[in-house]
Amino acid sequence: MNAGKGDKAGGTAEGKTRRRSIDTNQIYPTLKQRIINCELPPGEPIHEDEFAREFGTSRTPVRESLMQLRNDELVSIVPRKGTFVSQITVQNVYEVYQIR
Repeated sequence: MNAGKGDKAGGTAEGKTRRRSIDTNQIYPTLKQRIINCELPPGEPIHEDEFAREFGTSRTPVRESLMQLRNDELVSIVPRKGTFVSQITVQNVYEVYQIR
């Protein structure tokens, strides 16, 4: 009987560990690729909480990834409005790949 309680408690701790295993280094390239491939079309709003659920993490790594994407000029962050996919030009894509 105690083993069941231990499993439940261990499962909870393990779940938290798994949840934190996704970080900016995994989210950023995934979102960048989706933007470049137009899976996230220009002008599309980006909701941190939806991506946090998708990646099984908190909003913090998603927010950090969005900041990197803003630096790449792939998203626009508008205060009190939200985050949106930027209009992508061939020059934007070229610059992003030059940085790599």
